[in-house]
Amino acid sequence: DKHYVVEKIGKSLETNTPKYQILNKTTNLGGAGFVFKVLKSINKKNLLFLTKNNKNQYLNKDKNIIEINSNEKNIIKNRYWFKEKKILQLNDDNLKKTINEKKILNKLKSVLKKYNINKIIVSDYNHGVIFQKLVDYICDYCKKNKILLFVDSQIRNVSEIKNFEHVDYFFMNNKEKEIYFKKYNIKNLNELITKQNFKNIILKKGKFGISIFGKNNFNIKGLKGKKIIDEAGAGDTLLAFFCHLIEKENINLVLKKSNKEAYKMITERKKYVW
Repeated sequence: DKHYVVEKIGKSLETNTPKYQILNKTTNLGGAGFVFKVLKSINKKNLLFLTKNNKNQYLNKDKNIIEINSNEKNIIKNRYWFKEKKILQLNDDNLKKTINEKKILNKLKSVLKKYNINKIIVSDYNHGVIFQKLVDYICDYCKKNKILLFVDSQIRNVSEIKNFEHVDYFFMNNKEKEIYFKKYNIKNLNELITKQNFKNIILKKGKFGISIFGKNNFNIKGLKGKKIIDEAGAGDTLLAFFCHLIEKENINLVLKKSNKEAYKMITERKKYVW
């Protein structure tokens, strides 16, 4: 993610459209990088972050960053901010994605062998290092070793769906839910849970709150009272706090606290640079 803070300097003489000037710029990893950052802010130890590259000014000095390929290109989201409000977002997601599957899988295996891992979080996998053989290995490894597995679904169409199985907590939003229904020709999330052997699905419903299906079934209402300023980072914040708290609190309280943190993320003014 690239963030540009701008100021208005007038209007174009030719078209009468507003003109802006860039005051400063910052870059940070979105998706999994943001999840790692939030987790690091609340739990400063025992974290490892596996990423295809590490072109990030916030993360580049962290010894817990495990880089796979420094030459890999990123998908770029350009966000423009005026008076602490986002006024425009331009995405460049047509970059060539080259994945060395053998290298990535070997790197993951070496990490799992070296460290005592008790949780694995797969976040933003459509844009990162995830491919089906890696998915199969992660799912099988977590099942055999009784490791909690969290997956945040990031898909835009049926072709992007990876075949995850035996996931403890599978996160998705309403749009992604409909894509899964189309893919598997099903009508409800309980059918998906049965088909993929999921333990729980967390359905993110934005301002309407969160629902959980599976071993637990209930709703958490959305919070009200504040204006939504910027939606960026809400899902990643929810995921990070949920994963951190899940073994410390009951599931109802975990969802409430995680939802509250996500709500703070979208209603409080962010200052870029972070």
